[in-house]
Amino acid sequence: MLTHDTAPESRHAKSGGFTLVEVTIALVILAVAVLGMAASAGVLGRYSAEAEVRALAMQAVQDRISLVKVDPRYAELETLYAGEESDLPGLDGFTRKTTVTRVNQTVPGGGTLDYKVVSVVVSGDDLSEPLSRRFTVGAP
Repeated sequence: MLTHDTAPESRHAKSGGFTLVEVTIALVILAVAVLGMAASAGVLGRYSAEAEVRALAMQAVQDRISLVKVDPRYAELETLYAGEESDLPGLDGFTRKTTVTRVNQTVPGGGTLDYKVVSVVVSGDDLSEPLSRRFTVGAP
């Protein structure tokens, strides 16, 4: 006598394919992974753009510091460099403010201490906070 096994489980086990539920779950997992990668790429792009703007602003600060440090005209530093500029190359919408403050103190023993404190600040809408550097220049 011939018997036929007609149970659905045995036919499914022999076919070796995927069910619609398994395929759907795999597609959902794939979609979540792709969306996560896209979100990460967007965040990376934003951070990269912010870093580039900060680097340009820091270059504007360093350019001013370098000019002041190599200028031999100590007595004229205030008139030459103090002020605010808004025409910075490559940084539209940014301003650079330079302040020069002279410090002249009498020290015990009758001597004087003479130096200038130079502060450079670059600010702009694309910066989360202004970049600033401060240094001193001693009298010759």
